[in-house]
Amino acid sequence: MLDNFQAVIFDMDGILIDSEPLWRQASMEIFTSLGVEMNEELLNKTSALSSLDFCKVWYSHQPWEGMSFEEIDKEMEKRVLQIIEEKDVTIPDVKQTIDFFYNHGFKIALASNSSLYYVNRVLKKLNVEKYFSIVASAEQVENAKPAPDLYLHVANELKVKPEKCIVFEDSIVGITAAKAANMFVITLPAQEDFSKHEFDIADKKIKSFAQLLKELKKSAV
Repeated sequence: MLDNFQAVIFDMDGILIDSEPLWRQASMEIFTSLGVEMNEELLNKTSALSSLDFCKVWYSHQPWEGMSFEEIDKEMEKRVLQIIEEKDVTIPDVKQTIDFFYNHGFKIALASNSSLYYVNRVLKKLNVEKYFSIVASAEQVENAKPAPDLYLHVANELKVKPEKCIVFEDSIVGITAAKAANMFVITLPAQEDFSKHEFDIADKKIKSFAQLLKELKKSAV
């Protein structure tokens, strides 16, 4: 498998860090203060969107007054970063997985719908900055995931053909973006989502990075 690829691209939220509960907590706090009635179904559907797209969907569901989308975006990001500084939210064995690819000569990049400021704060917190030659945000392209723009941008920056890239994603939004970019997608869904058929569009589905590392080490022998 490894011989067919030259680069790996990691999503961040849900792949490097278990941050979805943190974004959910922050959005609940902020939107409830604005009088928005949050419901679980719409939260699940919008959890993988960029903060601005998240705001747009919820505004169409129930408009509010008092804060702009941009102000909410900054407040949500600020609150999530506060929690990340207080807790260890690293996904198990992801650092070892990054290290494996790094030691086997792969180009390594990150592609996130989140802001560059947020992404860089998280990478610093995890102490993995040195591994990533490219760090990209949806801020840098016209359309965020699920459009393929961000992944195509990263491949171009890496100077690697899209079909030579492995992408790690945890959400349907991210998988859709990477597949549209013609990349090989490995998905690590949340435990409660693992059996959902929507994730079958990925090329490979794993339950943990520990499982993947065992397979990679065998194939590298």
